[in-house]
Amino acid sequence: MAVRIIVSPGDFAASRFVMSPVANTVGALLALERGTSAYGVAPWAGRVRERYLGLLRADPSLREVARAVRGCRGVPDFLAPPQSGMDTAIDDELAAVRATPDELAREQLDRYGAAEALPGPEVGARVARALRVIWDELIGPDWPAARVVLEADVIHRAGQLAAYGWSHALQDIGPDLRWDDQGWIELRDMEGPPIRLAGTGLCLTPIAYGAQWLSLDPPSYALVYPARGSGRLWSAAPERRDGGALDRLLGRTRAALLRELSAPAGPSHLAATLGLSVGGVGDHLAVLRDAGLVRRARAGRWVLYRRTPLGDALTEADPSGMSRRA
Repeated sequence: MAVRIIVSPGDFAASRFVMSPVANTVGALLALERGTSAYGVAPWAGRVRERYLGLLRADPSLREVARAVRGCRGVPDFLAPPQSGMDTAIDDELAAVRATPDELAREQLDRYGAAEALPGPEVGARVARALRVIWDELIGPDWPAARVVLEADVIHRAGQLAAYGWSHALQDIGPDLRWDDQGWIELRDMEGPPIRLAGTGLCLTPIAYGAQWLSLDPPSYALVYPARGSGRLWSAAPERRDGGALDRLLGRTRAALLRELSAPAGPSHLAATLGLSVGGVGDHLAVLRDAGLVRRARAGRWVLYRRTPLGDALTEADPSGMSRRA
């Protein structure tokens, strides 16, 4: 069972990374309704499970949308319409969901084996209300930290794209996707005839709540995928051990920053990951940079830091300074 996306040079030129709060909300709903074993989202789902069950009991619209999502074989496109940029607002996306014609919504539900789901009129409006509840109660409070992780994923892949091409940018984009240098992408968890993008490109949409799906809403197509590092966002927080040599040498905060910089990251990402202020992170990074332990580079509108070889050597010499709680 697989579907191939035939990608032309024109499609590569038209492809772009985009941000979608609604796709993250749908991904969260999928994790809660279809299982949580993949993509590292289980800790988050376990944390919010009781609150989610309370929302289901209190909100009939959410109950029926959750039931429809649970019964679908895929993700109907109208649940998360493809976006066009990195500054998408949740209100604008929900307005698009709300405006979905009933005929289109039912055709898509039928395509994914849920023809009887969501009976009655104003399907899009009911779905938008349910997604708003999930967003307000379960997603919104974590969104600043989640967005930092999503932006870090985009920065990494954009760098891979610039340096090595699409084969590197997409090579670890998800366990169910296979890239072939002949010019096609294969999604192993979908079925259907080959899809030709015909110059429209792909909207590459990272999410922090697990799941991967392809949106087929011409003239826009979107590949929604789990962002790099999203599992760490929901895993147990790092536990510091007393007595690590790197902690004693640099201080706990600077040692933690140095360990985190095995891959490029910006101050906002580091602050969200380690629970620090952005200003404080900036001050510590300046000290580490002056000491020759990290270097700074610009990638588009982002300033990124990464360890130098000296920073790598110090970190590798003292791997026991941190552990993860079980």
